[in-house]
Amino acid sequence: MTAQQLTHRPLVYLAGLRRRAQYAAEAAKQQKMPVYTITLGTDAGSFELDGIRQRVPPNRAEMRELSQTTGGQAYTAESAGELKDVYNDIGSSVGIETVDREVTARFAGIAMLLAVAAAAATAALGVRIP
Repeated sequence: MTAQQLTHRPLVYLAGLRRRAQYAAEAAKQQKMPVYTITLGTDAGSFELDGIRQRVPPNRAEMRELSQTTGGQAYTAESAGELKDVYNDIGSSVGIETVDREVTARFAGIAMLLAVAAAAATAALGVRIP
């Protein structure tokens, strides 16, 4: 995947994929695209699979490094309420830019195609079949 392709896709990073994360961070940095990371979970986090309990503490340092490389910001959330607060904070940091664009030519072109299609249909239906 090229840096150009990367900029048009959402970036989801899962801790533990360090090599890919470094590549993604460098590509985002080149495109001047900040990456905001959210470390979700607690140090006591775990899951059980086939009767075996595995600890899965989040890697805060790795997530912080990823966001700092790109000029973004690292967040931590340990609960659903904290996660909602993080989303609100990120939403207030990331702006929306409205850009006016001229679309008259597109609609005129579509109208012309429809007129030609209607004329062709009228001509086709107007022919008498012997």
